Amino acid sequence: MKKFFASVAVIVILICLCAWPVWAESAEEWTAKGKEAYRAENYTDADKYYSKALEIDPKMQKALFNRALNSYRLKKYNEARSDLSAVLDIDPKDHEAIFYTGLTYFGQGKYSEAYDQFEKAAEIERLPVYLLNAAAARYNSAKYHAAIQHCKMALRMNPDDETKIKVKELMNKAEEQLKEDKERRIAKAKSSDRVEDQRPKRIIEVKWIQTADTGGGGGGGGGSSGGG
Repeated sequence: MKKFFASVAVIVILICLCAWPVWAESAEEWTAKGKEAYRAENYTDADKYYSKALEIDPKMQKALFNRALNSYRLKKYNEARSDLSAVLDIDPKDHEAIFYTGLTYFGQGKYSEAYDQFEKAAEIERLPVYLLNAAAARYNSAKYHAAIQHCKMALRMNPDDETKIKVKELMNKAEEQLKEDKERRIAKAKSSDRVEDQRPKRIIEVKWIQTADTGGGGGGGGGSSGGG
């Protein structure tokens, strides 16, 4: 009987040892299915597949990153950021995860936070697209001079044609905004000058004080010199 139980125990152990590669492959398979669904823009199914992969392997970096991108497409920015944070726990230098963290903030209109992430990603990997998005964050914060500077830096890196077009478009918009701001300031200054010109001038009244009566007859100082 003891031999029987011993044999069963050995079989169970062997099954467990053999099953681990199957689980790992299954996680990869779910991730691959998620990627296919993502490419087909079937984001709901993609989320399910990536989640299945992460149930098997919670620290699978590829599944975490891909689910984050999928959540970003669904505009679930907080969920995307949570998965990206998990990716960065595994690899703090993953500049793509940092960049997409910036995109989640950008999607929420948090441009200052987005800019910080884009700059951080660019410090690790100097890519034109990171600088372009940093410029866009500055533009949306009405910091047009900074936006132009980031655009110039991106152009010096010889970006691909698509990125170059976007950089030039953004730089032109920033320059137009600066021109409009200048024109508004000039118009405001002129308007202020016109208001100043239209103000009534202060009139200073001078009252002459008579020290003696210059008219004839009647009393007063002049009468005291009359004959007697």
